[in-house]
Amino acid sequence: QMVGPNGTVIGIDYLEPLVKLSHDNVSKGHADLLESSCLQLEVGDGWKGRPKEAPFDAIHVGAAALEVPKALIDQLRPGGRMVVPVG
Repeated sequence: QMVGPNGTVIGIDYLEPLVKLSHDNVSKGHADLLESSCLQLEVGDGWKGRPKEAPFDAIHVGAAALEVPKALIDQLRPGGRMVVPVG
């Protein structure tokens, strides 16, 4: 609902156990999001993002960074929003 009927949310984490835990938790109450691919959870390097699917309207980074990752800036749609803890 948050991204509308045609939106997609992509979750990336480099720790496979966290991705599995997320998948299991979402499956309990909102399996339809996974089945429809509206929500995609994957193991990978979140700092690299998903350049083939760019540009994105919004990017949220949960892990602190010393600076905003350039790869993610490049994937943000003009006028888009990025939330990343820096410092």
